[in-house]
Amino acid sequence: MRLDRFHPWAEQTLTDAKSPAISEVESGVDGLTFGTRIVLANKAQVHVQWVRTAPPSGDASGSDEKIVTGQPPTPVDIPELAPTGPYTTADVERHLVALLNNGGNDELIDVRGYSQDAKLGTTQQPFGVRVLCHSGAVIFGLFRHTLGAGQQRTKESEFRQREAL
Repeated sequence: MRLDRFHPWAEQTLTDAKSPAISEVESGVDGLTFGTRIVLANKAQVHVQWVRTAPPSGDASGSDEKIVTGQPPTPVDIPELAPTGPYTTADVERHLVALLNNGGNDELIDVRGYSQDAKLGTTQQPFGVRVLCHSGAVIFGLFRHTLGAGQQRTKESEFRQREAL
């Protein structure tokens, strides 16, 4: 699945979920074509930058996309987040992962949070989202900014993930 289709699907899925913990989902933030700003009910924010690897068979951007479908991910329980917060970033990550996982997209195999799998993330980037597609493509949701209520994004806050929001 290419980003030009995944990105709007992900934002619509997060919006349609009507999670009481999410007050707003905004597209195209931080000057990124594939960027999403998620405002939580306590006014904290997670800015997600979506990036993608091509499937092993290749996927030239000028060619028609070969859409590959299969069974969507098995629905999971959605971890609750109190509408007023505060939240740990790991809990927000798990909440977002569950909402995307349960979106019923038959082009996706698996949606997983970095903090849920020791093979994902790094000490600098412990939180994020990985999406495996039936095509073999992999989509990553990088938490570009994690901001507390009232905090503004800065160059210094870029890719510096907070433990709590």
